[in-house]
Amino acid sequence: MAPKKRPASQAAKAGKKRKDVDQGASGLAYMTSYESAVLAEYVWLDAKQVPRSKTMTMTTLPKSIEGLRVWNYDGSSTEQADGHNSEIYLYPKAIFKDPFRGRPHILVLAEAYNAWDGQPAIGNTRAECKKIMDQYKDLDPWFGIEQEYTLMRPGRIGEEPKVPLGFNADGTEPAPQGPYYTGAGFNTAIGRPVADEHYKKCLEAGVKIAGINAEVMPGQWEFQVGPCRGVEMGDHLTIARYIMLRITESHNCICSFSPKPMDGDWNGAGCHTNFSVSPMRKDGGYDIINKVCEAFGKVAAEHIAEYGEGNEKRLTGKHETCAITDFKYGVANRGASIRIPRETEKDGKGYMEDRRPAANCDPYKATLLFMMLGNLGIAFSDVVVDGLVVEKARDNPQLMGGLQSFSWACRGCGAILSAYFSGALLETIGVQNVFALTATLPFFVIIASVLIKESKQEVPNYSWDEAKQTMEQVWEVVSSPAVFPSVLFILIWQATPTAGSAMFYFYTNELHFAPEFLGRSQLVGSLASLAGIVLYNRVFSSVPVKDYLFRSWVEGMGRR
Repeated sequence: MAPKKRPASQAAKAGKKRKDVDQGASGLAYMTSYESAVLAEYVWLDAKQVPRSKTMTMTTLPKSIEGLRVWNYDGSSTEQADGHNSEIYLYPKAIFKDPFRGRPHILVLAEAYNAWDGQPAIGNTRAECKKIMDQYKDLDPWFGIEQEYTLMRPGRIGEEPKVPLGFNADGTEPAPQGPYYTGAGFNTAIGRPVADEHYKKCLEAGVKIAGINAEVMPGQWEFQVGPCRGVEMGDHLTIARYIMLRITESHNCICSFSPKPMDGDWNGAGCHTNFSVSPMRKDGGYDIINKVCEAFGKVAAEHIAEYGEGNEKRLTGKHETCAITDFKYGVANRGASIRIPRETEKDGKGYMEDRRPAANCDPYKATLLFMMLGNLGIAFSDVVVDGLVVEKARDNPQLMGGLQSFSWACRGCGAILSAYFSGALLETIGVQNVFALTATLPFFVIIASVLIKESKQEVPNYSWDEAKQTMEQVWEVVSSPAVFPSVLFILIWQATPTAGSAMFYFYTNELHFAPEFLGRSQLVGSLASLAGIVLYNRVFSSVPVKDYLFRSWVEGMGRR
């Protein structure tokens, strides 16, 4: 859902108390002149991931996105809405300096949301990316993207250009590839004024641009953005692409992000994505990188589907690419799907480079894929733990309750240690070091898994009829009168919302509890949970579930 929209009247009221908040039309009406006004260029992505922008006059320069107005535009003209219901809201998400107008004017990266239902508009993939990045920010993901692009000669207005700037004016091809990559000189480094001006403007804007170089095909260049953390990778690359489009307006050329702008024996254009999480950057990280590469190979088709339109023309197995139908990784191998730098192998830690994304890929989707694969692994490990409990208790049903209680007791002990130390550590060693510490703890699970003795199981090949029959048998058991009430109870129990998030907001934003106090409060709760496990095994295990649930509910209502 879209963030809460603040009416313009509230913005004006807030502006009377705070000079760093744009007061909107109500404030502009009282200004005798707009000479001191600040211009904000709102930038967003349309349905095809192309940056669009429009300019707003503001009463003052906000210090944060909270001081900016929510704006709107006609979504029917950007292929994001129908003409009869076309209003799209723009919610500010990041502020950059305006390198074209200069200080104090700004560029505002905004997210587009439908005005009619509050959902992200077509093309707004940032919303989901931000959600996942925030949810798993303890992994501290770093990204660096190498954006390749091709400068093209203008063609007919409104049509895709067909001739690169580095090709002859009569349309004939230049000399073969070879001297153009990182080259210098007239008729070699073609388009350098554009690349250099873009570099400077990005630095002025505050974009994390790390470098540039001429690429293999004449008129083709690359700029690198990063390292960036989490969703800021997509933010900075989007603004960098926007600045490039603005610069070409005054250089009589067009910037193409096509993965294969010219057919024939010429390199395509990619968007190589460098990636690492905290464990990869520490000792032993090289082994983790190899395991991640193996995991990526199993979902290669899913990744390719999100890595840009027209990528099949580029990933042919030639011109420093791996064929789109293949997957391989290797050290210093630029013909692989994923390249592991030589330095990473030497140091035993570092990062990996996915060379498959096309130049026109969506950076929010590309970075999101890296995080989602890791999240699936975490969820899978939880299922494995429950599966081990069931397997070990299969031959001894009386062991089931004990193992489950032992499992919860271990979790309770872990929660106690976490609650006792987390608050104090947060205030003494800082957020980043706490995340780094917690990111390494899952490796103990991997070490413990090695100690599990397993016998090899033969997995039968089921036909569709056998699978259907099995599903019918499962449903017959679940729907039986003896089992269904228990299943229904568990389903409703798990689906019941809790007040945890609301209480955390109340503790931190209203009561302003310190991290250490919150840790101690959690400690008490964890101790109570551990005590509950002991009481259940000693006292309540023989009491019918519905009896003590009803009594605890009655007691809880009485206390209210």
